[in-house]
Amino acid sequence: MTEPRSTEQLTILDLLKRPNYFLWAYDNQHAVFAPVDRARLHQSIFLDHRIKAVSDQRLKVSRSTLMQAATEVNDAPPFNRFILHMAHGGSTLLARAIDLPGLSLVYREPGVLRSIAVEISSGSTKSLDFLLLALSQLTKRFQASEKTVVKANVPVNFILDEIFGAVPKAKVVILVTGLTAYFVSLSRTEQHRLWVKSVLGEMRAKVAENLQLTEYELEKLDHKQRIGALWLSQIICFRRQLPKLQDILVIDSEAFINEPATVISTVSQHFGYGLSTESSIKITQSDLFKTYSKQPGKHFDRGSRMEEREKLEHALRDDLNIVRHWVLEKSDTLGLGFDLEHPLD
Repeated sequence: MTEPRSTEQLTILDLLKRPNYFLWAYDNQHAVFAPVDRARLHQSIFLDHRIKAVSDQRLKVSRSTLMQAATEVNDAPPFNRFILHMAHGGSTLLARAIDLPGLSLVYREPGVLRSIAVEISSGSTKSLDFLLLALSQLTKRFQASEKTVVKANVPVNFILDEIFGAVPKAKVVILVTGLTAYFVSLSRTEQHRLWVKSVLGEMRAKVAENLQLTEYELEKLDHKQRIGALWLSQIICFRRQLPKLQDILVIDSEAFINEPATVISTVSQHFGYGLSTESSIKITQSDLFKTYSKQPGKHFDRGSRMEEREKLEHALRDDLNIVRHWVLEKSDTLGLGFDLEHPLD
């Protein structure tokens, strides 16, 4: 990858307004844009270091200059649509299924938003002023008919107060996963276990605060408890928003697995570009649903996956009982009460 370059003949307003320049990264001094087009955004499963940009060129501009220009351009808060999720519950497949050029543009896990979330969650306030600009950039579109949607990632769940304070009229879909499915999904491989540990490390201050633990106590949890802690902490984040947001739709990830066409149609209706049941069924019959959502070249067999999950759930039944007990005990301590399999009902 080449080093970031200057904007040359481009103006700051070009970067702010034109959809073919994606706000890709930032640091204390600069913001970095990646050149994209609609096809490349559609192909990009994630918009972090894995983005499929038009070229390796990156356009670096002064962060303070960009912020100043943005205040002159943006005279009203952006209108955002969000898919919030807990990871490993079908969100990538859903986000790809509803990304339909001409109708919708789904920004999948933008790296900038994740970086802001990690910084704010660690106690830093230096990115708060950058949050609104980032949210505004995630409403850029190639056609006026397209509805823009942001598929967030786990760290973003911990700054929902800040996000919805900035964009209070957002439309939101929460794809929620019950504890059993979540535990089984994140116990499959060592890679999954390391992911849990990594995310808890990044978000330890917020997780510890939500669960009324010290960071030391959080660090000492075993793997089973770590999954329970990450699950419960995210549920607390979501439940905190339910009475605040007027335009929120909760979808059970199991419903998406079992009735994907119905969920696709329901979500598209919620976001304002309603797909018919027939159109949704066609999407579920496409190659998208025959391959892994994160690895398009790898064949996916839903029946085999469900059989594998049932076997794993049976093998993990003792561990499941332990984590359920831990979560229930912690929930009681926090004065919470909800169904572990339907926690947002």
